[in-house]
Amino acid sequence: MKKLILSIMISIDGFIENPEKDISWHNWSAEMDDYMNLFFNSVDTILLGRKTYENMAAYWPKVSSEEQKIRNSMNNLPKIVLSSSITSSHWNNTRFIAKNAVNKIIKLKEKQGKNIVAFGGAGLSSFLADNNLIDEYRFIVNPVILGKGTAVFNNLQTIKPLKFKESLHFECGNVLFIYNTKQ
Repeated sequence: MKKLILSIMISIDGFIENPEKDISWHNWSAEMDDYMNLFFNSVDTILLGRKTYENMAAYWPKVSSEEQKIRNSMNNLPKIVLSSSITSSHWNNTRFIAKNAVNKIIKLKEKQGKNIVAFGGAGLSSFLADNNLIDEYRFIVNPVILGKGTAVFNNLQTIKPLKFKESLHFECGNVLFIYNTKQ
């Protein structure tokens, strides 16, 4: 059975973007490339919400300066987008789910293979958490305080107790915190 892993970059105060939707404060390094390369070896599907999909679909197919394995993973792995407003894509290996998303994600998790990574925005993160679909949370905390912006779980309806699994410190100042769901 596959795990659904939410992987998201956040500020120290829990925001995923500033009020202007800017993410230029994301802290990245060669060491982060190495981490993502290893992480991509453990997944075979990318799950996205509509807004994150639109940003990534505009970026990844055209980029040439990023680390090659990350670029290849983003462009070639199967991508599933939860959206009722978009139904087709120019981005390789992309399909859309508009209805019965919870049941379709459960069935996807029941298949054999590697894990599923959700690169979430606030809406997708809250939806997945509220429906108890996330098995592992990976927060990459950047050494910045935004003060305001979009909270990672801006619409969460229920409290989610988590169990600490591990952490990893990067020389660039980021800290990865990995939590499992408590069940």
